[in-house]
Amino acid sequence: MVLVLNCVDGELELIVLNSTNSSGSAIEWLTISRDNSGRKQHEQRIQEMETDYRQIFQGSPVVSIIIDPDTGNILDANQAAVDYYGYTLEELQVMTIRQINIAPRGEIDECINKVSRNHYKAIPFRHKLKDGNIREVEIYSGPVKLKGRILVHSLIIDVTARRRAEADLRESNRRLRDFAEAVSDVSFIIDEDGRYLDVFGDEKMLPMPGTEFLGKTIHQVLSEDSADFILNEVQQAIISGIQRKGIYEIQIGGEKQYFLGRTVPLTYIVNGKRTAAVIAADILEQQENTLQMIYELRRRSDIINSVLDGKVDSNKSFAYTCSSLGLDINLPAFVCKILNYSLDSGDSNSQLAKINCDRKRKDKMMIALSEIPNCIVWGCQDGIYVLCYATFGKHEWERSKEIASLIRTKLLEDDSSMSVFVGISEVHTGVEGLKKNCRQALSAVLAARSRAVDGGGVVHYREAGLFQFVSEPLSGNAAREYIAQHIGNLLEYDQTKQTNYLVTLEELLRGASIRETAEKQHLHPKSVIYRHKSIAKILNVDLNDYQTRLTLGLALQLYKLNANNL
Repeated sequence: MVLVLNCVDGELELIVLNSTNSSGSAIEWLTISRDNSGRKQHEQRIQEMETDYRQIFQGSPVVSIIIDPDTGNILDANQAAVDYYGYTLEELQVMTIRQINIAPRGEIDECINKVSRNHYKAIPFRHKLKDGNIREVEIYSGPVKLKGRILVHSLIIDVTARRRAEADLRESNRRLRDFAEAVSDVSFIIDEDGRYLDVFGDEKMLPMPGTEFLGKTIHQVLSEDSADFILNEVQQAIISGIQRKGIYEIQIGGEKQYFLGRTVPLTYIVNGKRTAAVIAADILEQQENTLQMIYELRRRSDIINSVLDGKVDSNKSFAYTCSSLGLDINLPAFVCKILNYSLDSGDSNSQLAKINCDRKRKDKMMIALSEIPNCIVWGCQDGIYVLCYATFGKHEWERSKEIASLIRTKLLEDDSSMSVFVGISEVHTGVEGLKKNCRQALSAVLAARSRAVDGGGVVHYREAGLFQFVSEPLSGNAAREYIAQHIGNLLEYDQTKQTNYLVTLEELLRGASIRETAEKQHLHPKSVIYRHKSIAKILNVDLNDYQTRLTLGLALQLYKLNANNL
């Protein structure tokens, strides 16, 4: 009889033989044999797995070490660990984890004990390199069975840079919050759906504590009209990428409140939503300060204009008020005159058109110009004057043009669509010098208005040409008659034929060559030559005659000044 038993490491064969001896008695033989082929295969598989594991372990770019959980000894380390810690493999294999991990021993031992039984992720520690540098790491550890022993396999990830960045971000956020809390304005971070993400500032301006805003939408806090308005401002700022500002009228608690608001698109995303910052300032105090400044500016304007018009004793009254006005007429100064309007077409007796915007806008412009250092601003019927002290010696002409350009830029910051013209006077002193400054600035600004394109321009008195002899604006019937007499036929021709011969005439009078005029007006040179002959025929003049060119040039400048009056 043969009995075969299966074992883990092979087959166990039990053989029982029944026979008789020579005397006829029964004899039983028991034979046991073992087949080891299965065990060898199993051992081979284990060896192959360990070889594969060894290759993966050594080839991994992640810092990896094998630790004996009983002693804390480092049994093995891969090449990434050798490179990271700065020790050789032989040095690491005679070290314990406690020589690398600078945490207290009890904390290390407790961690090793836990991970020898279970897998743990992202355990934070600090490791010391061979050069003494301390690095922030996260350790991913778990038990592994090698050659019948339970060991600890640890993957080490350096997170020093990330931790520093997180710390910097926390510090930056703390500073930002401290700054925002220190400002009396109220600031909100709102996403594109109108949900409040953060609130800063003076809670006295809010209908409820700032923390109660978080997670709510604008429509849950404000009235429907107010919420629609704010949400539209946020979305438009995000879409355009451009800051929006204005006066916000918001219904809070049944009452209308007014804020000076700015909506600024932000670059970061929260929960997949784009965001914007809304800053609201209580304008009550600001309005009071603005009204006081406007009062002072108007008072200054009245006094200076009275002196310039000869309505008061300039030597006594004006000198008496100089200190309160901040004006020292004994210092060398020049004056800039600003226009941002065209001539009036309704009143033939009017000199210059009133400023196109209302008085509030003019006040706003004067307040903006008052921010420029060493400048005194006042308004007049036909524009704004700015007195600037001259402290630049021989380069006064160049420097005065720089300041005039700064003045123009300052005004365009608020409304880039305006046409701003600036005229600059020479440098003078005293009351009579101030009067002369104003006359020269007027002549220069008229020259700027007559020459410039729609965007405006800056002209110094030295560049004013014929306008140096003009103390009053050239408008009214006399100007219209002059224009009609000298270029009226050409104006009528352009209007009837839908041509722009007047523009060609201006280029030719400026001395531009045929080729330059053709390039500027996108014409063929032969077309310019044809236009030259046609204009001479229409006007019945010789365009090469000096006096004729001078007459037509003045007519053109008068036309620009009076374009709306014709």
